[in-house]
Amino acid sequence: MKRFNIAGFIGLLAIMVGLLAAAYIAGAASASTGSDSPRGLPGLLQSFVGSGGNSGGNLVDRAMERLKDEYFMEISPEEETKLRYAAVQGMLNALRAEPYKDDYSNFFDPDFYKELSAQTEGHYAGIGVLMGVDQQYPYPRVEQVFEGSPAAAKGLEKDDIIVSVDGEDTRNMILPEVASKIKGEPGTPVKLELIRPASGELLKIDLVRSEVTYKSIQDVHMLEGGVGYIKLTTFAEKTADDFRDAMEDLSAKGMKSLIIDLRDNSGGLLEAAVGVADCFIDEGMIVEVAIRSKNHQTEKLFANPNSKKYKLPVVVMVNAGSASSSEVLTSALRDYGVARVFGDRTFGKGVVQAVTPMEWEGPNIKSALSVTIGKYYTKSKTEIHGSGLEPDLWYNFQNELGDDPRLQAYDNRLKELQKQMNDVRGEAAKYIRDKDVSLSKATAIAEKLGRGDVVANMPEVKPKEDDSSPFDLLAGRSRHDEEKEEETPQPPAEGVDPAGESDKAPAGGQ
Repeated sequence: MKRFNIAGFIGLLAIMVGLLAAAYIAGAASASTGSDSPRGLPGLLQSFVGSGGNSGGNLVDRAMERLKDEYFMEISPEEETKLRYAAVQGMLNALRAEPYKDDYSNFFDPDFYKELSAQTEGHYAGIGVLMGVDQQYPYPRVEQVFEGSPAAAKGLEKDDIIVSVDGEDTRNMILPEVASKIKGEPGTPVKLELIRPASGELLKIDLVRSEVTYKSIQDVHMLEGGVGYIKLTTFAEKTADDFRDAMEDLSAKGMKSLIIDLRDNSGGLLEAAVGVADCFIDEGMIVEVAIRSKNHQTEKLFANPNSKKYKLPVVVMVNAGSASSSEVLTSALRDYGVARVFGDRTFGKGVVQAVTPMEWEGPNIKSALSVTIGKYYTKSKTEIHGSGLEPDLWYNFQNELGDDPRLQAYDNRLKELQKQMNDVRGEAAKYIRDKDVSLSKATAIAEKLGRGDVVANMPEVKPKEDDSSPFDLLAGRSRHDEEKEEETPQPPAEGVDPAGESDKAPAGGQ
């Protein structure tokens, strides 16, 4: 069977998906090949998933036949396909538990695979954001807003929490599903409901989808003192070439030293990270991938000794959102003495995925399976997975507070506001418990009925379109929760927007 390898996946599902909190960190898939065989599901997976034909076969086939015969609603062929896809994803979800603890193996259905392909190529139709899973609330969070996009024009900001898309609650919704609802045909409208954590505002924003060109290098400019600055947000097909172009531009402007900003870059294509490292490393191994299925055989990627090299001091900025291919680049530059690492401990994703086609539609891949096939190691044999990389120069938010009096003043104000909010929340909760307004109203109605009075039906009072109760927001609920309370929360999908793996998975590019 042909194996299609996306060496890394862009770390933020643009959906990209950025750092999805341990659920989808974009990973680097390694390149691997295999002998040709009939297109379709591999033998082991075929035996489990089945082809949808005869009963009496495998477990999924038997369950499907039972559903088609006895379920109280008719199951269409399209829905049957979705159920079979869910069976595959359910199998992979089981790998998230002990002893595997694998958050990165995933199934890409046709919609998701199409998005992934579009985003690794750097373009898609949507609003222009990268998404990740919020660490505090069960909603998708904006990781990045692309310059010149519909989202930027409407004022969306990093860390905005998306609570609904076209009126549909996104609570506990997996990122690929959120991405599919946000993306669409150019020129079509989409309405988002957002919570802006910094202010607590509930915002309703109408956007019009458009073609979005995603650039993995978001910012290139000169700072004071001859310092060049390059902001890398992900690793895609053209990243290495674009990085060299940026280096040429900065060099022409008199660059004496360089900052490579990898903060919140959750990964991408492994080859792209190697290509960037090659700009500085004369020769030698950049990364080594150990693959269990090949008896732990390793595949090594080396610097090209014949390519142009840039010789200057480098500082690499990282934080807890720097993952996967970002960690490969960071470790390589440090191992070869090219760079000092500045910031906070990185995320710690040191496993690679290979993507294998599952179904074909003519010459094109329809769906695919992304499987964790091994770990990668740096030249220094550093174990990245689960532990991350420590910076040489630690600098986090506490350092920022100590160095910036104005930021310290903002922090003090926010703490005071938070205390006031907590006090109000506590008072309100106590009042609701003690007063029980609903019980008082029901008691009054019961008294009227007891006297023989006629009590007219009471209509539902719905919130105004531009109104939202702060009690709902403080409780972490949306107006749509009542409709979803009986639903079983879905586990997060691999964090990748087809824009990149954000395989937080991070994040997703919408």
